[in-house]
Amino acid sequence: MEDWEEAAQVALREAAREHAAEVAREREAARSAQREKSASEAALRALPDALQRAQNAEATLRLLEEKVLAQTVGTDAKAALRAELRALQPPEGTVSESASAQAAAQAAAAGYEAADAAARAEAFVGCHLLSTELRAAEEEGESVRGSLASERAAHKGTIAALESERTAHAACEQELESELERVAQLQQAMAELRAEICSEREARATAESTIEDVKAQLSATRAEASAAAAAAALKQQQSATRSARLRLRLMLELAAAGARSCAAAAACCSLRQTAAGWQKRCMLAQQQAGMARAMLKKQVGQQLKTLGNISSLIVMPSRA
Repeated sequence: MEDWEEAAQVALREAAREHAAEVAREREAARSAQREKSASEAALRALPDALQRAQNAEATLRLLEEKVLAQTVGTDAKAALRAELRALQPPEGTVSESASAQAAAQAAAAGYEAADAAARAEAFVGCHLLSTELRAAEEEGESVRGSLASERAAHKGTIAALESERTAHAACEQELESELERVAQLQQAMAELRAEICSEREARATAESTIEDVKAQLSATRAEASAAAAAAALKQQQSATRSARLRLRLMLELAAAGARSCAAAAACCSLRQTAAGWQKRCMLAQQQAGMARAMLKKQVGQQLKTLGNISSLIVMPSRA
C-alpha cells in the first residue's frame, strides 16, 4: 500500500515537474508552495470531506490524464502511459478505512498538486499562446513601425509640398500686390488722360467755335469779294457797253462825216480823241477791276492758309 502510494506520488510529481519545468518561475513556485500548504491544512481540517475531494481529485487526475495523453505524441506512448497509470491504481476492496482516509488525504494533496500542475500547464499553454500573440504583435508592431515610417516620410513630403505651396502663395501675393499697384498707377494715368481729354475737348470746342467764327468771316469776305467782283464785272460790262456804243456812234459819225466838209473832219477828229479817251478810261477801269480781283484772291488765300494752320493745330493734340 505504501509502495503504491509512493509510486503514485512519484509519478504525479514527475508529471508535475515535467509540465512545471518549462514555465518554472520564482513567483509561480511561491504560489504553488502556498497552494500546497493550504491544501494540506484543508485536508487535515476536513477529513470527512476527503472522499469527495478524492473523487474530485480522481476527476482532476482523469482530466490531467486526458491532457497528458493529448499532449503525448504517438499512439505507443499514449498506450504505455495508460498502462502505467492503470498499474498505479490500487485494486478495489483492499484498502482499510484509515488507509483509505489517509489515501484520500494524500490523493487530495496529490489532486491539488495535479490541479496546480494543470494550472501550470494551462499557464504554460497560455504563455505559449501569449508568446505567439506577442510575436504576432511584435511583427504587427514592426509592420506598424514600417507603415509609420512611410507615413512620416509621406508627412514630411506633404509638409515640403505645403511649404512649397506656401512659398508659391507668398510669391502670388507679391505678384498680386505688384499688379494692384500697377492697376492703381493705370487708374491714375487714366484719370490724368481723362483730364487731358477733357481739356482737349474744351480746346477743340474753343477751336471749333473759332473755326465757326473764321468760317463766318470767310463767308462774309467771300460774299464781299463776290459782290466786289460782281460790281467790277458790272462796271467792266458797263464800260465795254459804253465803249461799244461810243464806237458805234463813232462809226455813224464817221459815216456821216464822209459827206461833210472840213468842219465835219475836225469834228470827227475831236470825236476820235473823245473815243480814245473813253477807251483809255475803259482800260483803266479794267486794270482797276483786275487789281481788285487779285487783292480779293490774295485775301481769300491768306484766310484759307490761316484756317489750315488752325485746323492743323487742332488735329495734332487729338492725334497725340
